This record gives sequence, structure tokens and C-alpha cells, in this order.
Amino acid sequence: MATKQSNIDLHTYNALVNGIYDAAMDMSLWPQVLQQLAEAFNSQSGLLRIQDLQDHEVEGYFSYGLDPWFQQQYAEYYIHLDPVIPTVSQYKTGTALQTATLMPASFKKSEYYNDYQQPQGVEHVAGGFVARDHSRISLFGLQRAGHIGDYDQHEMDSLKLLIPHLQRAIDINCHLFRLTNQVNANRNIFDRLSVGVVLVAKSGTPLFINSSAEAMIADGCGLKASQAGLQLENHRDTQTLHKLIFDASRSTLKTGGVLNASTSSLLQPLTILVTPINKENDFDFSFDKSRVAAALFIDNKENQQHNFSLEIISKLYGLTFAEAKLAAALANGHSLDEIAHTFKLSKGTLRSQLKACFQKTGCSRQAELMKVLLSGLAVFSKEGDQ
Repeated sequence: MATKQSNIDLHTYNALVNGIYDAAMDMSLWPQVLQQLAEAFNSQSGLLRIQDLQDHEVEGYFSYGLDPWFQQQYAEYYIHLDPVIPTVSQYKTGTALQTATLMPASFKKSEYYNDYQQPQGVEHVAGGFVARDHSRISLFGLQRAGHIGDYDQHEMDSLKLLIPHLQRAIDINCHLFRLTNQVNANRNIFDRLSVGVVLVAKSGTPLFINSSAEAMIADGCGLKASQAGLQLENHRDTQTLHKLIFDASRSTLKTGGVLNASTSSLLQPLTILVTPINKENDFDFSFDKSRVAAALFIDNKENQQHNFSLEIISKLYGLTFAEAKLAAALANGHSLDEIAHTFKLSKGTLRSQLKACFQKTGCSRQAELMKVLLSGLAVFSKEGDQ
């Protein structure tokens, strides 16, 4: 006797929609949402899979109730035999389909069905493409055992109503993923700068501090950062800094203000450039006050050191490791005497290495060599880069 199919009411439908949009904002929730969908549709499992049709590769998937071993087998072998994908491809993206009415009778004689689907206890599958471009697809599916029966019209109608929400959720996932990648790329670029960078909210609260600024603060440059805001040693300098940040947050100009802050630990003042982060649209619906309002660029000439990647310098200019090490030390302002003492090398050896550096970089003086390193691509490299 067939088990009674699901009866999805308005309350269940709303709960499923809410779950889908929760997963839109947090992809880690997809297995939980797939469980909710599977239970609502009286199914044993659920799957959301992204795969490349041209390269026949699974790029990622979320699942509930499916054996990971079988998913690995699909990625390695059964993806090449899957007859469902080309059949579903004939239909418009977002169409709700099921194998019981979609696949021909010969499907149950295929290797894919007998060696992949049936061992998992899967007889009926309902779902469809929720996203597709020229080479990639996002496939959603619910799976149930044969004794339950195929999906009835009410279930397929309910699935038809839910799939557009799944499509929007996937679109949001993709958009947030691109934004996250962009943010991570920007962070990486900021961290490669030798100048200190601090991004702040209108209140002055630091939202991001790059590695150079963190090093300056740790070395006691006179600047302190906390959730309460940025503080300088001199109270008047702190007030001036906060005013520059506030003015920058309201400015429609691209330029900002400059502060030369005196500190007890430095002979030269700490130079801070406050630059507005302009918006194209002044109107903002957001209640979040942690938006970046200004960027602070901090120059600490006395203690500024570049953590060059010697391997990158070698590749850029064809230098040996020893020559790259000498060039980096010179660019950081060290004299030959200091380098000879630190590296425990004779000045004659260093002069030979320096001559080789001149020949390979086209320079004739130490100042030119320093300029080449400090104005070239090497300045964006850091030790550990390859």
C-alpha cells in the first residue's frame, strides 16, 4: 500500500520560503533547508548541486540524507552517464519536473539508474534547474523511495511555487559571494601596502586596519585604535583627527585633510591623510552605522620597513637570493656597513653583489636601485609570496 503523499499547507509553505531566504544570506544553512524541503514533500533526501556541463565537473553541492560516498562516485564517474541532465536541459530553467513523467521506460534499464540511483533507495526525483548559463547549472532535486509513489499534482504545484524562491536565493548567494571575493581582494591589496591604511565609520570607529597600520600601532607610533575610535597622544591632535573624519564623511569632494601629529616616540611627526569614501547616492536605507566613511593613510617614515619577498625580487629582476637580500636591505634604508655587520659579510663581497644588482637592474647608483624597488612591483610583494 502506497504511503500518503505530503499535504503542504500555507503555514508549511511560508516556513519553507523563510528558510530558503535564510540560506540566501548564509549558504551554510542549505543542508538544513534541504531537510525541511525533504520532510515537507515526504522525501528521504534533498540535493542542490552546481556543475560544469562542458568540463563535466561537480563544482560544489549541498545535500541532506544522501551518502557522501555516492556523491563522490557521481563526481568521478556517474556525471558522465547521467541521462537526467540532458533531458531536463530541454526545459526552461525554473520548470518543476519529475523523473516519473519525464524519463522514458528505458531509464530503469540504464547503468546510472541500477548502479547509482537504486542502491541509494531512490526511485522518484522531483526538481529542476534553478540557475543556468552557457556552461554551468545549479540543479535542485528531492528524492523518495518507490513505495511512497511518485509526486502528485499538489506536490508538483507546490514545488512550482517554491522554485522561483530557490532561484532568487541562488542569485543572492552568487551576489554575496562576488562581494565577499571583492572585499577579500581589497583587503589583500591593502595589506600589501607599506603605508598604514585604516578604514573608519563616520563615528571614527575603525572598521579595517591593514597589516602595516597594525605594525605601526604595535610599535608605539602614537596612534591607538579601539571600538571607541582612534586616539593620538595629544588630545588636540585627536580632536583634529575626529573632525577630519567627520568632515570627510559629509564631503562630496574627493580630497580630504592632512594631520601631522607629534608623538613622544618619533622625531618626525606622524602624517595622516584622511580621504572621503564617496557614495554616488546620498540616500541610504540602512540602519547599520558601520559603513566606511573615510580612509586614513598613515605614513611613519622613521620606522617604515618593507617586508619584501626576496623570491619575487629575484624573479622580477633576475637577481640571486643574496643579491635580492642586499637590494631589499638597501631599499629599507640600511647602509653597507650596517648590512655587512648584520649579514656577517665583508664589504668587498657586498660591493660585488651590488655591482651585479646594478648590471641586472640597469642602475648605476644605490639611490637608483632603491627607487627601482620602491616604485616597482616589488613593493607589493611580501615575504611568503611565491
